[in-house]
Amino acid sequence: MTAGPLAAAQSPAPATADTAQSLYERAQGLYKLRKYRDAIDLLNRAIELDNSVPKAYVLRGDALASDGDDRAALKDYDRAIMLDSDYEYAYSTRCDTKRELEDYAGALADCNRAISLDSTDADAFEHRGEVEYDTEDLTRAIADFTKALSLDKQYVYALAERCNAYRHKGDMALALADCNAAVALNSKSAWSLFSRSLVSVDTQQWVPAVEDLNRVLILDPGRTGALYYRGLALFSLDKFQLALDDATAYIAKSPTDPDGYQLRGKIHAARNEVAPAIDDFKQAVRMYRAAGQTSDATATQKLLDKLTPPA
Repeated sequence: MTAGPLAAAQSPAPATADTAQSLYERAQGLYKLRKYRDAIDLLNRAIELDNSVPKAYVLRGDALASDGDDRAALKDYDRAIMLDSDYEYAYSTRCDTKRELEDYAGALADCNRAISLDSTDADAFEHRGEVEYDTEDLTRAIADFTKALSLDKQYVYALAERCNAYRHKGDMALALADCNAAVALNSKSAWSLFSRSLVSVDTQQWVPAVEDLNRVLILDPGRTGALYYRGLALFSLDKFQLALDDATAYIAKSPTDPDGYQLRGKIHAARNEVAPAIDDFKQAVRMYRAAGQTSDATATQKLLDKLTPPA
């Protein structure tokens, strides 16, 4: 007796074996969901099945970089470029990774190569701008961020980075305009809010600085620098207990940064807590000297001398 239509419909479909392409496509979805380790696992399998596909190495490199392993990511970008020497995106993203690893000459060469392959890639100009910013070539950095924005007017990160470059040049009005524009485009961009808070700090606008830093720490609790600058702003507003809480939290997360100890020392001194202020200033002076930060060590020593009677 032959099986009827219902029986045929209930028969399990044969299992379909994963292919390199299907694994890659699933990994793409996981990467977009920021499930980087899961994406890496699938890409490992995809590359085992077919190790000749450049885009698989690039996506695994992006996932590794996003997961904090820049050196492993760099190897994947190298492999992709070996397989395809004209892979524009691989040069662009390798540029950004080399910058993170402080290989600025290599990063600049890669961004230049990416731009030579595709002069309409806003990311390549933005990445090159970041290299130039990190090497204090601010005029060229601003030009590249501006070019990126001419290609993509909604490029929030490029606006925030140009804001930072203008701030470092001392052009505070232009910096604030860019940061305001970035926040207007994306009010949940922690980087844009943090960048704007630094403009406020540099211009001693303490209340808006605190407001932005409060939002930064809600959106991105791991942004440690926000604790330091909020502590500084609160200290400047004479809100000493709140400032002390932030400075102490910052030191717990960044115990090797003498700025945290100097700030907490100032707060203790303002509260007439002489002994802990002395301890913090001494620690800051030791750390500044060990790091070769002579001017910071001298300034902190002067604060310490005010609290310690002459022998």
